[in-house]
Amino acid sequence: MWTPAFDLLLWAAIASATFLLLWPAIWERGPIDTLTRMIEFVRFTGAQPDEVGSFFAGQVSGDPGPLYYPVATLYRLSLLVTVGLVALAIVARRLEHSELARVGWLLVYIFGFGLMMTLGAKKFDRYLLPIFPGLVALAAVGIVTACQALARRLDSSESWLAGNRAWGLPLAVCAGVALAAWPLASTYPYPLAYYNPLLGGGGTAQRMVMVGNGEGLDQAAQWLREQPDAASLEIAAHSWDILAGLVPSGGERLTEGVPNSADYIVTYGRRIQMRRWGGALDRYLAANPPVHVVRINGIEYVHIHPGPTRGRRP
Repeated sequence: MWTPAFDLLLWAAIASATFLLLWPAIWERGPIDTLTRMIEFVRFTGAQPDEVGSFFAGQVSGDPGPLYYPVATLYRLSLLVTVGLVALAIVARRLEHSELARVGWLLVYIFGFGLMMTLGAKKFDRYLLPIFPGLVALAAVGIVTACQALARRLDSSESWLAGNRAWGLPLAVCAGVALAAWPLASTYPYPLAYYNPLLGGGGTAQRMVMVGNGEGLDQAAQWLREQPDAASLEIAAHSWDILAGLVPSGGERLTEGVPNSADYIVTYGRRIQMRRWGGALDRYLAANPPVHVVRINGIEYVHIHPGPTRGRRP
């Protein structure tokens, strides 16, 4: 008989098979040593603040605190999922006992995982990726339940909508598909640049949570390649490890000091938000504003400043 216990055993078997068959380290080092190393890595990296620092609500710190994940999650929700979660909160009392139990277990998982990740000092919104399928499932329950309640109300009324349900349903489906596709369509090809428009979108998110996972560096590289002397340029960049494969120039990783041999200085993402660099570099960048800014969805992802060498070139 198909029971929740059988479901759990089936999922455990699939997870174990995936773990054993598709993780080569298991074959090389064995499960005990591999798991021990994995736990040690998580403990060492997750418990320590990020070396660059964290940004939250305009403040720079080692640990952004327990409110970071709730706020970052709200910014990452699509409009459709946000509406669905609000609908679920409103219509939860209409759910049957079995449905309510499933919703409850999903909430236990979401809040439990979020709490576990909150214990670590290092926090990035991507660390909460596993909870989003659960949030989408909850939103779907809320939307379906709300639509069913609305349909029953229309059936018992004599409104104009009740007499035109034949075309109303396809219209509602099209609207739902459009809302579901909007986050990807509005920020293509940078889906991670999407932030909840109900909270102000990208422009507001940049002032609240850490931004930047590589978005816009391709545009910065294109601008650098278009410079007349692109092949002979020297670039100093926070994300030089990524830019190095996109430009014909030479370069180095930007550190705390002013790079005296750089033609351009490229700052990125949360470094721009935090302005956590040495005093000399801070003064230099303030005196030499960006000659190019990459903006995506209202967010300033990349600043390209003229470097000291640029002023000495003929």
